[in-house]
Amino acid sequence: MRIQAWCVGAATFSVVGLAASVPASAGLKSPGSSITLLDKADGTGFAWGTINAVRQSANNVERLRCSLSVGASDTTMVTCVATNAAGTTRMCVSAQPNHALAALGVGDGYLYFSWDAQGNCAIVQGGADSAYAPKTP
Repeated sequence: MRIQAWCVGAATFSVVGLAASVPASAGLKSPGSSITLLDKADGTGFAWGTINAVRQSANNVERLRCSLSVGASDTTMVTCVATNAAGTTRMCVSAQPNHALAALGVGDGYLYFSWDAQGNCAIVQGGADSAYAPKTP
């Protein structure tokens, strides 16, 4: 019984000692991610990246975006496009209102989209995250 109590006390001391030696920071920071593309054998796939990392890439090839357009029938269309450093481009299109809302949420954060075998958007996800720096010129 005494050995168990001592082990618990030692573990508590170690955790407190470790926490005291970690330097303070102002939150999680991530360099972000340039374009990641994954093509699956069945014709589906996904694209992912952060706006700032793409903007700051050392090349002038990478691009990441979702755009909205409204047609004559008042249908909102979403087109998401990603081009990686090798020049490979993947895109998806959607008329789903929820995809349009997600595309509007991208801002300076991240964008993830996936497509089905016909090139329709299956998932559009985007948003801000304090870990990612805002895009700069």
